[in-house]
Amino acid sequence: MKKFGEIAKLLAFVVFLGSLNVSAQQDVAEKVHFGFPSLAVTYEIERAKIANSDCGCFWLQGSSAEVAVPFYSRLSLVGSFAGLHASNIQPEVDVSRLMWVAGPRFSNLGPRFGALRGSGKSSGLFGQVMGGGAHAFDGAFPNGSGLKPSANSYAIEAGGGLDIALKHRIGLRAIEIDYVRTAFPNSASDSQNGLRVALGFTYAFKSSDRY
Repeated sequence: MKKFGEIAKLLAFVVFLGSLNVSAQQDVAEKVHFGFPSLAVTYEIERAKIANSDCGCFWLQGSSAEVAVPFYSRLSLVGSFAGLHASNIQPEVDVSRLMWVAGPRFSNLGPRFGALRGSGKSSGLFGQVMGGGAHAFDGAFPNGSGLKPSANSYAIEAGGGLDIALKHRIGLRAIEIDYVRTAFPNSASDSQNGLRVALGFTYAFKSSDRY
């Protein structure tokens, strides 16, 4: 009889753990919900340098378009496409670059600021890590037989910024700063480490209390 009681207690404990697991899964399932997307259009500059030089620094300039879709708590899935260009980085040498990346964004970091009347959402900081690819062209990239005008590479982008809500679903991307890494051939390390700064505007398809 005593053994039966111990078995019953063990079964009750297993059932209890199972109920906790089901409850946790239901809680996660309730929070996982794809919300209305938001768009961002930004002007951006990126500091880069020529290989095998003390600095040889130059600035790429261009613009980007981004879509962010919230899906869990303060997490969003973000995709971005950017086009940048720099002229005369060396005599008669220009460079242009297209880059596409995607990854998670964590919004409302740190202090949050109140929403302006009519905006329907508050402002806040965000952080993100994204990966993808890049294509450079109109340049001079070394290969085994000389130079070629274009090259492909992976792309990694990590950083964050500040969005400020304005009115009528429109917001201001007050600042965004990202570390950008690519791996185009350059007769040296075959890698590039850039600092990207961007600002622009955002648009939410439906009012929300978060970006």
